Amino acid sequence: MRPILLVFVLVCLAGCASEQVVSPEQIALQNKVDGIVAQELFARKLDEHASYNVHTDGFVAIKFDEEVTFQTYYDLVEWMRAKPEIKGVRASQMGREVCPVRR
Repeated sequence: MRPILLVFVLVCLAGCASEQVVSPEQIALQNKVDGIVAQELFARKLDEHASYNVHTDGFVAIKFDEEVTFQTYYDLVEWMRAKPEIKGVRASQMGREVCPVRR
């Protein structure tokens, strides 16, 4: 391998690694939001009908299966958007965005 190519590859790898650092505050927020969403899904009996991902900034991306009614997921999304810990919500169902992003 040519030395210049090796240096380029190492610089690229170092740059990628440094962007992946997550602060303890971000981890704490992510865990807090995860707990809030998990509890509410369980309480509404939706824990088997939705999957979600919490980003490090407290943003939630949630997907509902086809059995969940519009009113049910709309109520849950509005409930999540009212929580100050949750910084935003993107909801989809069957590949369609059902509740546009709103921060």
